[in-house]
Amino acid sequence: MNGRSAKLSKIRFVLNKEAEELSEQTRQELRRACARLSACGIDAGWQCGRAAADASPDAATCPDAKDGMLILTDSVHILRSAAASGRPAAGYLHDGIKNVEGASFLIAEADEVEPADYEKIYDRLTGRPWTILETTRTIIRETTSEDVDRLYACYDAKALRFLTPLPAREEQLRNMASYREKVYGFYGFGEWSVLEKESGLFIGLMGFEPFVQGEEAVHFGYLFHPDFRGKGYALECGKALIEYGERQLGFDVIRAETSPDNTASRALLKKLGFAFYGTEEKDGKIVEVFEHRAATSLQRPQRLPGAGDN
Repeated sequence: MNGRSAKLSKIRFVLNKEAEELSEQTRQELRRACARLSACGIDAGWQCGRAAADASPDAATCPDAKDGMLILTDSVHILRSAAASGRPAAGYLHDGIKNVEGASFLIAEADEVEPADYEKIYDRLTGRPWTILETTRTIIRETTSEDVDRLYACYDAKALRFLTPLPAREEQLRNMASYREKVYGFYGFGEWSVLEKESGLFIGLMGFEPFVQGEEAVHFGYLFHPDFRGKGYALECGKALIEYGERQLGFDVIRAETSPDNTASRALLKKLGFAFYGTEEKDGKIVEVFEHRAATSLQRPQRLPGAGDN
């Protein structure tokens, strides 16, 4: 499966038990979940017991399984069969079932799961990048290998005054793949790609690095293509992402580091509401640390159910 898979259009709950063996609570939960998903334009349904097992020759899913479909199952056998045939599948917990071994994602109370979260599970399982948010002029999404060439162009002489050069292309592609798996896949956030809406071009990176052991804050960072600096893109995206970090990810404290002589970065951080926090020595150099605190006390970020547990 890859990033070019079809968008989620269909969900099937494929259950090991016969329908009459399900509790009334679970049957009602499935009806509500399917109705809610259908109202959002996602074809949703459920199959049980023998009907589910006989639904396809390989007993992996149901007869209309194809690109754009996510399977939710309580069966380890069906989960493994789906994986073997390249079909995205996650675990469904109900009626005392507390785990589906091998599932990267587990859901319970299916009627309470937002349609957008089903889409994120499908996207993660099929390698599609998550779209994080949109601003007036940009789309911010997870980074993909397609961004690599324009990423190198961001590291011009001005940027390299403050940043370490990227490794060779093949190594960088491996690094990006690992980052998608180990950072996006585990934390659900990281540094993301910024695309210009009008052209679809990759124009930079912006986002948050996960908590460093012993620290109370994530770190905010960014880098834009030379052609898109000084045009307000960093401020536009920064405002949207700081708000997203606080409201959606629950960040209480966000920090950023910059060189004392990087006047553009210092000015941007102040416009974004960061206050000077202090100085630190890193790699033999003095860096200035700025801090942004949420207006209200919010919870720390939570991972998607089951993400990174295997």
